[in-house]
Amino acid sequence: FHTNAKKLHKACQEEGYSFRIQDITKWLKHQYNYQIYRQPLPCKAEASFSKIKIPNKVHQCDILLHTHDQDGGWVFVCTLLVIDVATRFKDGRSLTSRNSLKIWIAIKDIYEDSSNPLTWPKLLMTDGDASF
Repeated sequence: FHTNAKKLHKACQEEGYSFRIQDITKWLKHQYNYQIYRQPLPCKAEASFSKIKIPNKVHQCDILLHTHDQDGGWVFVCTLLVIDVATRFKDGRSLTSRNSLKIWIAIKDIYEDSSNPLTWPKLLMTDGDASF
């Protein structure tokens, strides 16, 4: 058993075979034992939201684009969605445009609504999209 393609290539050369290292690497990736014992891929650092337990401490906010829905005279082009990370409570508002004033009014409307448990968070997370 050879732990990597270079060692297998060297062993093949010692036995008199002239396989290319690229062919050995490609062949080795499909072998069952290699897949089991190969080095794991480097772990990418990711945020862990499962440790956040206090409600209304961290909220995530995003704009969801959709086909233009029509309700009466209004044409809705997107939805603003706010999610509490700890409780997973969600609230959203349909928007007729994506301008910053409409988004701010929708956010203010969500947090000032007495029928939902969302209050202004310590941290409001958004993606890096230009919609915010």
